[in-house]
Amino acid sequence: MQKRISYLAGSWYPKKSESCENAIKDYQKKSKIINDKNLFYKIGIVPHAGWLYSGVLAHSVIYNISRYANPDIIFLAGGHLSFYDNFYFMAECEVETPFGALRCIDDYHNDLTKNLKYKIEEADDYEPDNTTELQLPFLKYYFPNAKIVIVRIPPNETALIFSENLTNLINKKNLNFIFIASSDLTHYGFRFNFMPAGKGAAALDWVKNQNDKSIIDAALNLQSRKILELANTKHNACCSGAIAAAAELAFLLNRKNAKLVDYYTSADVMQDEDTSDFVGYAGIIY
Repeated sequence: MQKRISYLAGSWYPKKSESCENAIKDYQKKSKIINDKNLFYKIGIVPHAGWLYSGVLAHSVIYNISRYANPDIIFLAGGHLSFYDNFYFMAECEVETPFGALRCIDDYHNDLTKNLKYKIEEADDYEPDNTTELQLPFLKYYFPNAKIVIVRIPPNETALIFSENLTNLINKKNLNFIFIASSDLTHYGFRFNFMPAGKGAAALDWVKNQNDKSIIDAALNLQSRKILELANTKHNACCSGAIAAAAELAFLLNRKNAKLVDYYTSADVMQDEDTSDFVGYAGIIY
């Protein structure tokens, strides 16, 4: 079986298993825990900057889900794609992580791509993708025996069709699953050519309390179409197709208890309110 190699290990996150585990044990102490014995969370939204910035929050989401779920299969969605891009589906392969390989399967390819324009990515011919790769060590660590399906979703109607396909598949096969969607929020500043609120503390406040808040609220209220619209007009998510797919899946599966695990920005991590460039990160579970 072909192996999908890790492109970002050793730079965006640790390459060695010992270093990854040490980071995870540190994140466990810092993670915010959602305690609700009456609910079982199975869907999450995570950020995907390097672990220095987003590691604690991405871990918090997956760690919380691991306390409620022990899946047979993980659906992982991301993708820095444009409105006009296709849907991408990873072919069967072994996916490399510091903790050993995850088995990526394409058993459900026909079910998940129904009514979609799509392309197959092969382990030896795929676009390196931080949106999904940065989550793989966490997923292998907490769900070592689970199989995985990796997709990239464009920010258009495809996200909603995919979630309908996935809902039908889950119900038909009675799948024991979790779904993880990966996206960062507003990319603000000179570097990103996006500065509608000026710079400094005022800009940071605008991003936190207006721009990012609007798409977080839409996600918490399962408003998948609004998520796509906001990202297109407000530029407050880099992978809104993945976020919209998560919210739509939660809606279709009647998982209406959404929780914001945490929210912060790269400026908060660096403790620099006057930074000229920063990115927002949110963690949500359903």
